[in-house]
Amino acid sequence: MQADIRPNRAKQKAISFVCESAENRISGGYIYNQQVFKYLTQIGWSITTYTPEQSLLIDPSNLIIIDSIAIEEFATRWGARPLPSAPILLCHLPPEKQVKTETEALESVAYLKSMIEKSHVITTGSACSSYMMQNYNLLQEQIFEVKPGLKENWQCKTSYSPLPSKLLVVANLIPNKGYEILLNSLSQLLELPWTLDIYGDEGFAPHYAQEILASIKSKRLSDRIRYHGTADQAAINAAMVNADLFVQLSPYEPYSMVSLEAIASGLPMLSAQSGEVSDFIESKSVRYLKTHTINSVVEDLNDLMTRASAYFAITPKQKIEVRNWEQVGREFANVIGPFHE
Repeated sequence: MQADIRPNRAKQKAISFVCESAENRISGGYIYNQQVFKYLTQIGWSITTYTPEQSLLIDPSNLIIIDSIAIEEFATRWGARPLPSAPILLCHLPPEKQVKTETEALESVAYLKSMIEKSHVITTGSACSSYMMQNYNLLQEQIFEVKPGLKENWQCKTSYSPLPSKLLVVANLIPNKGYEILLNSLSQLLELPWTLDIYGDEGFAPHYAQEILASIKSKRLSDRIRYHGTADQAAINAAMVNADLFVQLSPYEPYSMVSLEAIASGLPMLSAQSGEVSDFIESKSVRYLKTHTINSVVEDLNDLMTRASAYFAITPKQKIEVRNWEQVGREFANVIGPFHE
């Protein structure tokens, strides 16, 4: 796909945003989009949203921003038509990380490579930035990083149990969120008095979600595990304040907003080596798995739930300050501004 990479010179601050429908869906990427575009609207940007199926209806004179989850469908429908300006790829997750198999990933890279390398890229975490730089021929001036923020007045825990028993997972029921390894690990820890609350959307991958929910029953964990479905951020914040230990076992997260929320809630966390590790480790409230295996998860959970000093070691000693969404929106606006002038 050919593209003129000169910035859009239109005077009106207008964005054509291409994304999957967010109706009744809750995820880190959708929350990020909602909060950032809410701020842009407040400072005078006009934003029209299109689904990938509506790609040919977009106004090409606008600044075009494409959510990474929609880029493959957009490229397919746009075809070889030239774009009047380079689109901006809003990359919550590298495109090939959103497909199921290695073969599909390789095909995705080959198909999208030309378009992505003619785009400007905004990532939402350093892991995604590094990945895009390593796997695409992007110049340093093509890629920008605007990390997420947090809702103001986020509540923080004020007391802790001597040992954790109330576990919490907040992750949509989709592949690669660590549900299989978690359930297999917990089934080996039935002698301990734990319970688990799960919040997540089952609508993104309904068949997979049903397999996970069926697995809870088949492993006879239904009396220990409560699945709540989706919830707004206030409910998630309340669940974090009430829980003893947050568990994040996704093997790849470009940032992991939910980990940021857990840290800001003062909730100790057991995590896979994913997400914004360099930032999160500074909170001293995260214990990272040595390996992403059942044995490692069982070992760490058992240690945290039976040894008070191990749990105390990741109990926050002070409240962590996190920037708010207005600050994120301002940074995002500063990034896209020059491409509109």
